[in-house]
Amino acid sequence: MIVSECEQKIEGDISNNKVTKNVVLVMPTFWDVIAPPVGIVSLKSYLQQYGHRVKAVNLNEFSQVYNTQKEYFGLINKYVPYRGLIPRLGAELLGFHMNAAVFKEDLPQLYDEYVELLLLDHFKIFLVKFSSNEIKELVHQLNLILENHFTSLRDLAPMLLETKPEYVGFTVLSSTLGTALFLGREVKKYAPEVKILLGGPGPYNGFDANSPNMARLIEKCPFVDKVVFGEGEEVFRKYLEEGHEGKKNIAAADLGIQKMDMNCLPTLDFSDLDLGKYFHLGIGASRGCSFLCSFCSETKLWAVFRRASPDITVHHIESLIKTYGINSFFFTDALYNHSLTPFIRLLLEKNIKIEFDCYLRIDTNGEKQEMTDLWAKGGLHRVRIGMESASPKVLKVMQKGITVQQQSNALKCLACSGIRTSTYWIAGHPGEDEENFQETLDFIVKHKDYIYEVDLAVFYFYGEGELGKDAFVEESGGLEERWGSKYMPLSIFKYFKLKNPRPSREEAYHRAIKFVQTMEKEGIPCNRSSAFDYVKTERRWKKLVEEHQKERNVIPQNMGNSSVNNSPLLTNE
Repeated sequence: MIVSECEQKIEGDISNNKVTKNVVLVMPTFWDVIAPPVGIVSLKSYLQQYGHRVKAVNLNEFSQVYNTQKEYFGLINKYVPYRGLIPRLGAELLGFHMNAAVFKEDLPQLYDEYVELLLLDHFKIFLVKFSSNEIKELVHQLNLILENHFTSLRDLAPMLLETKPEYVGFTVLSSTLGTALFLGREVKKYAPEVKILLGGPGPYNGFDANSPNMARLIEKCPFVDKVVFGEGEEVFRKYLEEGHEGKKNIAAADLGIQKMDMNCLPTLDFSDLDLGKYFHLGIGASRGCSFLCSFCSETKLWAVFRRASPDITVHHIESLIKTYGINSFFFTDALYNHSLTPFIRLLLEKNIKIEFDCYLRIDTNGEKQEMTDLWAKGGLHRVRIGMESASPKVLKVMQKGITVQQQSNALKCLACSGIRTSTYWIAGHPGEDEENFQETLDFIVKHKDYIYEVDLAVFYFYGEGELGKDAFVEESGGLEERWGSKYMPLSIFKYFKLKNPRPSREEAYHRAIKFVQTMEKEGIPCNRSSAFDYVKTERRWKKLVEEHQKERNVIPQNMGNSSVNNSPLLTNE
């Protein structure tokens, strides 16, 4: 019934549309290839319904540009001994460095100095033993890596124009902005008539469309024709078919567009992508989040939480299996608790056999062994859980709404069902002291046999987006510019930091080091970053689950061949 109602609406819109446009949608580097980028594929699939010709390009499929990140991190690892901390800190550094490299000619005399400042801002605590000349040499080598990256991008630019598009759109994230801007500028050089659009959650996550930072982006990037804010499907379609004169920022509210009905989105069309390069197919069954964690911006980004019915999600799953012969899926939802159990029951009822991976929040269902057994039976292969802390005080500050006992119960139930438990933690959240952090370490060590892996992030305040922004600012004595106005020509946005954070940035880094050292001592996989890490983690987990299952005297539900082990990506890492 839902599908037919949606089809009727689409048919009516199509009959009113008299134009057909040619579009290329690009996912720039750098982005994990765990699954194809659902953002550009969703846009492609939606626009095609209305007769538009759309090609999706994921630049992360091209090793000559994707491997830049690996080379960049590898060089830093020669100076920073804690490899597990490099992907998180290095990704942010690389993003800022890329932005500066795009606009290097705007302030060439201070470029190297600025890159050194960025480097020290992220890794100073690890670089104190190196001389000034050694640091400058590291900066020089990092610059060379990006120069080679831009050369490769320049070679790829004509490929984006092979289908003679009228519009080229880029998904923009903190990690992809530099590549997007460089390529957008290159495309304009080749074809000035092509419209360049930026969209996605963006590094401007949390910025108002009329904020000074957005004004700066528009001023600094005259080659960008439109910046699409928020949900893009219907906004993009209206822009293609009706145009939009005036300001460069465009959002659903400007066009009187309501939030998308998740039940009316089409099955994703991955036909442009090389699916052999991914672990899973991606799928999204909801947008937004109904929770209010202090450090997160998901609720602000999507404003209203919406979800597709489990019937619709199963319909999409069946279509994707039939089309691509792939039965391994990654849910891109912020959290999938909202529909997990009814979705599982439908899969079992229809005898649809899949493996899937998703983000979950600790809840009462996860504390019930019979429920996690059901999930495993239905194909839940791995869960990614934002634990963040195991200190009752810090969990309260974070507004997590869970207890340490619930965390413990859920980990044990999930692991004993054979479900891989990837756990995410934060070091240095405002209000955390050393005793609180030690509580987290003690909890992890105590529960290590129920944890597949840990992933640590060092808390950093980005100035926009976080739900706890006002409290962070008040408790830290205000804000100050992160790097000062001296280097603004090399930056896209003005960034801020907390004036007097507690704990300090240095304290947070020392906790991160202690975290990594503890995980290494205890043999707990931490911030994996290589194929060897994946294989080692799988072997450890298989042994642990076999032990849990023997204790329960049951047959493992979910310990078949791991999709990780089967992925051709292992040869590319």
